[in-house]
Amino acid sequence: MRVGISDKYLDKYYLPLVDNFDFIEYQVYQLEALKKLDALQKKCYVHLADPTATDFLELVNRVSMIENVELVNIHARPFDEYLICKECGSRVYIYDPSNLKCPECEITYTLEEVEKIMNENSFDIVVERIKLANDILKKNGKRLSVENTFEPPVLMKKIMDQLPEDIGFTCDIGHAQLFYTSALDYISMLRNRLIHLHIHDNFGGYSDWYHDLHISPGRGGIKWDAMLHMLQYIDYQGTGTFESKATMKWVEAFRAL
Repeated sequence: MRVGISDKYLDKYYLPLVDNFDFIEYQVYQLEALKKLDALQKKCYVHLADPTATDFLELVNRVSMIENVELVNIHARPFDEYLICKECGSRVYIYDPSNLKCPECEITYTLEEVEKIMNENSFDIVVERIKLANDILKKNGKRLSVENTFEPPVLMKKIMDQLPEDIGFTCDIGHAQLFYTSALDYISMLRNRLIHLHIHDNFGGYSDWYHDLHISPGRGGIKWDAMLHMLQYIDYQGTGTFESKATMKWVEAFRAL
């Protein structure tokens, strides 16, 4: 398996080790971040902003014209059923839009606030923007992949079922642990769409502000032996990006898949 590293983790220690990776995945969440891609010398992946971001389609257009970009990865995050708490970053399930309270910090939301979030980031809007992005990228020979964040496996499958089959699924192993406890169900349910992995560890939790630690595999609570066995079982043929400061032991373990 080809293995890369996120540019976020290329610090003084990892920069000399960059040749041990097959590609770099660049985080490009704003237009100014495109400067990172100006002088690319080899193939790379790009992690773009969410489909609901103001500059999303402009970013897609600009990245689609960069020759060395192979794959573009994005989140989905429809807010019809869930939202992320503005105070603590916890996932909040929308049982009743007129009576919504965060279970962690207990901040309350007005009906107007919830409806605004749901209308601006609805399932249908997110799906249509992802389809548009895919059309743009395909014209220039790029592939698009959609990553799980707070969506449970059933919602992630619902999203992927509405998208063209040439759009891949990125299983973020750390996010799955954070919001759902395991990536195994995501992999099992979406194995036919799975083309990319995001590899990092944490101790679980309910917030992407406080618990999404992005630590090296083996330093958190994820059962990595089970993960590797599952990927071998399904004969995984995709790629993976370390979104953490991984030891070469783990790089080689994933490369051996």
